[in-house]
Amino acid sequence: MARLNIHEIRKDEVVRVATRLVARKGWQNTTLADIAREANVSLGVITYHFANKDEIIRSVMEKYVGENLTQLHQSLQEWDDPVEKLRNLVRLSLRETMRDKEIYYVHFDYWAKISWNDEIREMNAQFYDFARDWTADCVRGGIEAGVFKQVDPRDAATLINSLLIGIQAQHAFDEEAFDFERVAEMAEKAVLDYLLK
Repeated sequence: MARLNIHEIRKDEVVRVATRLVARKGWQNTTLADIAREANVSLGVITYHFANKDEIIRSVMEKYVGENLTQLHQSLQEWDDPVEKLRNLVRLSLRETMRDKEIYYVHFDYWAKISWNDEIREMNAQFYDFARDWTADCVRGGIEAGVFKQVDPRDAATLINSLLIGIQAQHAFDEEAFDFERVAEMAEKAVLDYLLK
C-alpha cells in the first residue's frame, strides 16, 4: 500500500486555497497569513513549501493552467477527423470557462504581472506557446487531409486561440452580457468557415 505524502497533500491544499482567495480578493489583497488561515495550516508550512508569494501563484498557474491544457490536448486525441478535432477544441476550450471560473480570475491577476515580472511573462508565454502548438497541429492535420484551406497553421492557431480567450474573458467579466452557448456555437462556425475549403 502506498504511503500518503502529507507534504504534497498540504502543498496541494495551499495551492487550492490560494486559488480561491486570489479569485475572490486578488493577489495583492491576499496575504500568506490569509492562505495559512484558510488552509488551516501554520505559516511555517507555507514557507516550507514556497519561498515567497510569487512562488505560490506560479504553482497555481502550473497546476491549473498546465493541467487544463494537458487534459484538453489529451481529450483531442480521441478524434481522428480534423474537423471534429477542431470543433471539439473550440467546444472543450469554452466549456472549461463554464466549469472553472475561479482559475480565469486568477489568470487575469497573473496577466497583470507580466509587464514587470520576466519570469511570469516567460511562463505565460510558454503556456500560450503550448496551446498554439497543439491548435496548429489540429489545423495542420486538416490541411494534410485536404479539408482545410492552405493557411499558416501557427497564424491560424493564434487567431483561434485569441477568439476563444476573448470569449472566455468577456464571459468571466460579465456572465450576463451574452448567451454563452450561442456565442460558443458562433465561434465554432466562424473557425470552421475560416478553415474549411
